Amino acid sequence: MAANLLWLKVDTFWHQGYLHRMVPLMNTTVMLDPNFVDAFLVGAWHLAYNATAPLPITPYEIREYDLDHQDWVGEKEALYYSGVDFLKDGIRKNPRDYRVYFDLGYAIYEEKLTDRYNATRYLSEAIRLEHDRWVRRTLYRLMGEHEQFDDSKAGWEDYLTYWPDNEVAPRFVKRMDGRMLERVSEEASARADAATQLSERYLAAGDAAAAADWAAKAEAAQAEADRLFDEVRAFWQGFLDESGGKEIYAESRSLRAKALKLRDMDRYYEAVAEMDRARWASDTFWEDGTNLMLQLKLEGGIPLEYTELAQLRRVETEELYTMLMPRSINGRRFEYRDGKWTQRTIGVMPISPSEELLSIQAGANEALELIYDKPAVARFINELPGDMVFELDGQWYSVEGADKPEVPDHILQAMGLQ
Repeated sequence: MAANLLWLKVDTFWHQGYLHRMVPLMNTTVMLDPNFVDAFLVGAWHLAYNATAPLPITPYEIREYDLDHQDWVGEKEALYYSGVDFLKDGIRKNPRDYRVYFDLGYAIYEEKLTDRYNATRYLSEAIRLEHDRWVRRTLYRLMGEHEQFDDSKAGWEDYLTYWPDNEVAPRFVKRMDGRMLERVSEEASARADAATQLSERYLAAGDAAAAADWAAKAEAAQAEADRLFDEVRAFWQGFLDESGGKEIYAESRSLRAKALKLRDMDRYYEAVAEMDRARWASDTFWEDGTNLMLQLKLEGGIPLEYTELAQLRRVETEELYTMLMPRSINGRRFEYRDGKWTQRTIGVMPISPSEELLSIQAGANEALELIYDKPAVARFINELPGDMVFELDGQWYSVEGADKPEVPDHILQAMGLQ
């Protein structure tokens, strides 16, 4: 009864605009009644949504690093994490209620922090419990956006075994087929690039036989990459045609593929125009499409508009502050520690003492040969600044000797890395 009366007072303070009075009473309410799940859900909503609504996004230059949450925060962002902490307390006190996991994963990590790693992590826990069917749909959709294409497809197919008449699941299964085909196509291009570089290196070193061998491999790999790229374009266009032009996701991916083909032909103005259409075609592609469009303009020497220059400056500043923050590539989580990037697996140490670690020298021929054999490695090497440790097909690798990331001392000190 006391918890209920306090909660009524919380609601009164909210309508009066007294946030500073609400939070202590919210904490007291759930202390008196730790199973008052609605108090956790609504309280986190007040913190992460209502309280933050009038606040602007904090510029990175005036944020402070939060060691507990591994993120740069200002007033607005700190309130998001207050909601995170409130719901985590709810999980500790109500570990069998899926709603606290769902709201933490989707309402805050996904919608407010755009942290799809933690979003899928907590939604994966939510579906272990008794839950509403839309929880699964949300998880499988986010898995696809987190580049966990295989897991997403498997989830949607499993969903169809329980609800075979669902009209959404088959579309998402096909979307994941397309994204996996894109990934195979991109990896084929990485193999071709690696073989081409190896051929050029051996030729420069005077080893004509090895150069000829790698040139032949490069030609075959490039032919396969071209074939797969055409297959990607045909897949998305076919998907779009089957839907009668209503599958906007397929439309955005089809336009993206067309833009990349135009770039390969050095037709940058046309490529930019197609990428601009692609980002407007689907809201889920807006951010990636905008970044790719800016990249195409820079590559093609096309002048940027004022708003694009401002966006570029914002991105550069954000990258400077977030360069060493945890990041995800192909659904894998990497954390920077002890001077290198280390792949993390939820709940376990990254490397067990019994694992054999295969060391590769960054920039050496063996690194290019590894990319040729396992092209998924290319994104790790290209996108992670510095040394790294990762697992692929059951083997752990250490890539050493890469250029260290250039991060200002005050950022390293704030993050506890210096």
